[in-house]
Amino acid sequence: MGKTSLAVKLQEQIHGDFKYVIRRSLKNAPPLSELLGSLLKLLSKDENIDIPDNINIRIARLINYLSSHRYLLLLDDGEEILQPRELMGQYRQGFEDYEKLFRQVGERPHQSCLLLISREKPKIIESLEDNTQRVRSYQIQGLDDEAAKEIFKIKSFSGSESRLNELINLYQSNPFKLNIVARTIQELFGGSVTNFLDQATLDFNDISNLIDTQFQRLSDLEKEIMYGLASAGQPLLLTDLRQQINKKGITDAMKSLTGRGLIEKTEGEKHFTLQRIVMKYVNRKLSR
Repeated sequence: MGKTSLAVKLQEQIHGDFKYVIRRSLKNAPPLSELLGSLLKLLSKDENIDIPDNINIRIARLINYLSSHRYLLLLDDGEEILQPRELMGQYRQGFEDYEKLFRQVGERPHQSCLLLISREKPKIIESLEDNTQRVRSYQIQGLDDEAAKEIFKIKSFSGSESRLNELINLYQSNPFKLNIVARTIQELFGGSVTNFLDQATLDFNDISNLIDTQFQRLSDLEKEIMYGLASAGQPLLLTDLRQQINKKGITDAMKSLTGRGLIEKTEGEKHFTLQRIVMKYVNRKLSR
């Protein structure tokens, strides 16, 4: 279960609060004009409706619809309109108009809800959170212990409670990763959690590919910070990182990495480190 599956689950739970639910994927990075055109045709129930080319007019018409009825507009794969290999939140060239959409929907009164699902948060969202009570962002956390254990218990996996807890903590209770791991344990280790932990490469290909997708989107400075944290082998203060990497922009890069969920704070929220699985992935890259 990944972010999209969780969004679908949320949609199932709250759809009764809305008259209409509309879901669109941004995976193929549609230009905003194309997305708005598709939405306006759907909402008007008229394929032949005359839609002006002007983006601002299209956004205004969309908001009129969002005001007339209670809609849930779900936009998935939001990271696809953001620029890879830059700090988090920058738009790809040609997709800057999406900021107009997010700003207008966030600032103007209406009775609907736009739910953006993304591995990265556009910068405008943070600004809107600070300036309006209508915009909120939530970083998906791992499952609670009981829900995480249920993934393994319903399939009759073997292993002590302590080893199962070790496995869940290793993958940060991430349901998508745990399901991948569960499948691997079942297929290759006969359902034995202990054998997997004792014998397996914990960042095997399926897991490594997930991390690699995120890693390839990082800026050069973010990657350098990741390498620095991995090579240190222990949590570091921000001042330690500054001494190790004497470059401008460290604070912004750390904020970006935190937003991506690739680094975490420890020891009184003052030290930074990598998640254990991410640490293994980065160290493997360093050893090549």
